[in-house]
Amino acid sequence: MKTASFTASPPQHAPPPAHPAAFNTLPHPATSPRATTIQPRRPRRSPWPAIFITLGAITAIIVTLIATLILSFLPGRDTRTLRHAVLAAEPDQWQTTVELGVGRLPSWIARTGLRLAAEPLDLPPEALAAIAAFRSADVGVYRRTTPLPDSQQPRLATSLADLDTVMARRGWEPTVSVQDKDQCVRIFTPRNLHNPHDLRACVLVLDREQLVVVSARVDPEPLIELAQQHLPDLGL
Repeated sequence: MKTASFTASPPQHAPPPAHPAAFNTLPHPATSPRATTIQPRRPRRSPWPAIFITLGAITAIIVTLIATLILSFLPGRDTRTLRHAVLAAEPDQWQTTVELGVGRLPSWIARTGLRLAAEPLDLPPEALAAIAAFRSADVGVYRRTTPLPDSQQPRLATSLADLDTVMARRGWEPTVSVQDKDQCVRIFTPRNLHNPHDLRACVLVLDREQLVVVSARVDPEPLIELAQQHLPDLGL
């Protein structure tokens, strides 16, 4: 009878577990020296919108200055009110001879230029005071196409009464009024004086053949200072 013989084999040990890094055969993007971060490219801005905006702003400023300068040479509202109050009754009987205004912007330019040129021009103190006092002025001269006959003199008086009413609505009152058969003179001043450095007056001269309207704004302080300087010479 045969007996089976078994030979015991030596125990086999399991291989040690591999290091986790051994299974990572591909380099990590964050640790690889060749890894690069690709950022989206920003769109390049065109300079033309900024150029157009700048040119538009400069053009608007230039146009505004030119328009302001042109409007400064037109008669003001008070002069137009006086003219319209007289001419509205018979507009076809009048024609414009002169109509000119010197607003605050041209007067400021003139004052600044003459002040700088005062020493080279050797201007007298009276002229300098007048220039410093001037703020703005309007003048309008209108001539009748046909002289006013005597039969229409009452219509002229009615127009002047309407003129006083219109100016009163605008806050003006007649401080000087001279009227005879052939001529009328009215001087209007504001009813309320808000600024002592801004005196205003409107003058109207009307006769049979023409109408003259003048409006002016002045700062009386330079003229007062000039008068005070001459008071000792007058013995006052």
